[in-house]
Amino acid sequence: MKKMLATLMTSTIVLASLGLASTHSFAAETISAGTPGAGYDATENPVSANSKAEFAIDPGQLRLDQVPDLHFTNDNGTNPKVADFSKEVKLKLFNGKLSNTSKDGNANQKITVSDYRGTNAGWKLSVSRSDFTNLADSSKKIAGVTMTLAPSGDETDGVATSAPKETVVNDQGTTLINAATGTGTFTNNFGVTNGKLTIAAGSNKTIVAGTYQADVNWTLANTPDTDPAK
Repeated sequence: MKKMLATLMTSTIVLASLGLASTHSFAAETISAGTPGAGYDATENPVSANSKAEFAIDPGQLRLDQVPDLHFTNDNGTNPKVADFSKEVKLKLFNGKLSNTSKDGNANQKITVSDYRGTNAGWKLSVSRSDFTNLADSSKKIAGVTMTLAPSGDETDGVATSAPKETVVNDQGTTLINAATGTGTFTNNFGVTNGKLTIAAGSNKTIVAGTYQADVNWTLANTPDTDPAK
């Protein structure tokens, strides 16, 4: 009986010792800030602690910063004459200087789109136009007009878009520049120095002399066209 009691007491002491050792082994899983003596015990062995460093980036905007005015002439910069319209007339984009002032257009022959959203979602710029109408008499319009634009490649400080293709501009919105997902970030500049007007022969037999203008509408959307299925 005495032997059994001694064995039980020994077992209890051993278990208590093991429990006490376990308590010391798993003390302080994290440092308790501002509580002296509650951190990791480096009395006998080195210890290490982990913290974090961070900063945040605020998003910016997707903006249409510049669109060009478009002035078409003969190759040598002269104006076509009434007599020219008895046959097909071909004009080229000469510069961005108009006979009057437009609302948003510039004479720099530049399109500028800036994308600082930080989403890399891409974007697209579409363009359309109205009829060419006589400034002195809005009832007089030019028929049979085909207008095309071919902006230069993207000059950017981010990820450039694909090179724009020659695009027919009519009364329907047509994508001129498409920045696919992952492109078109930061500031994107496109030169607009290549463009043509072709006016079909015989389509303006009652033409009136004067200056004709069309409204050009530029629409920037916050998502690009999707690639066509292959």
